[in-house]
Amino acid sequence: MSSSFRGRGALVGKGGHGDRPPRAHLPPSLGLLLALVAAGCGPGRPALHGVTGEVSLDGKPVAGAGVLFCPEGGRPAAAVTDDQGRFRLRTWRDADGTLAGTHVVCVTKTVPTAAESDNPYPESKNILPSRYASPLTSPLRADVSPANNNFFHFVLEP
Repeated sequence: MSSSFRGRGALVGKGGHGDRPPRAHLPPSLGLLLALVAAGCGPGRPALHGVTGEVSLDGKPVAGAGVLFCPEGGRPAAAVTDDQGRFRLRTWRDADGTLAGTHVVCVTKTVPTAAESDNPYPESKNILPSRYASPLTSPLRADVSPANNNFFHFVLEP
């Protein structure tokens, strides 16, 4: 006896389909994730361009801040600032840069909210102004040029 159930994420059986093997339907979000991963695999990666910069708040460098460059399309690049507030972006490997084009830039710095414990994932909070934490609210922008001499100084306001 052969039966066929057709629904989102269900397997389609042989019922009325001849000898074709059953096929799985991927949820749209999983399909998108697989497409993004595949886009970054192999020698067909897009060209990246070196990006360095620094982050300051109240005229002082912000050490240990996470910096995220979010392009309009493509893989984001990230870095952590050093003791002088300087950073060098990474997309695939250390200091390889990011895609050319306009990026929304996010900056956060988190610190633990409780005294040290045995918890490997302690709770933490962002100590920088919250508007810089999300691509939806950050006013920071960077236009990355293919020239590879991209330096950005982000002056955060309290």
